[in-house]
Amino acid sequence: MDSKTSSDMDEIPEKGVSSASDKALKEQDNYENLNYPEPWKFESGSLAGVAIMFYGYDQGECRNNLNPHYQELMGIAPIEGNSRNVAALGGIVSVYYGGTLIGALIAGSLADRMGRIKAVVFGCLWALLGAVFQASAYNITWICFGQVISGVGV
Repeated sequence: MDSKTSSDMDEIPEKGVSSASDKALKEQDNYENLNYPEPWKFESGSLAGVAIMFYGYDQGECRNNLNPHYQELMGIAPIEGNSRNVAALGGIVSVYYGGTLIGALIAGSLADRMGRIKAVVFGCLWALLGAVFQASAYNITWICFGQVISGVGV
């Protein structure tokens, strides 16, 4: 005594057949169907490469910068025998990691709102802005500001 009509039966998906919403979700996960033009993909990859390059540069060069002229410019010379200047050099290094912590905490929500590719581009531009601040630094405050901004972008 089945009272279902044939139109009611059409609404129930068969076992193994996906509904329209399932198909739409699968199409969203297919990276080949992104509607971004090719130059956009190239630019976002290039910006990500620049950010990674600066991250590696910061790791290798800025963390071990023992150049006396740099130390003089930042007001932390001489390093030897002066605990305040050693702590200041350590502070310059550590604020970068504080910025990366801030960036890691906001990256997920930013990617949810903007989309992953736009979030990567935004982060890369932010890291590039921090690198510009670091390159133009003339005192310890300015270099720390640049380190935080660059860390957030990374």
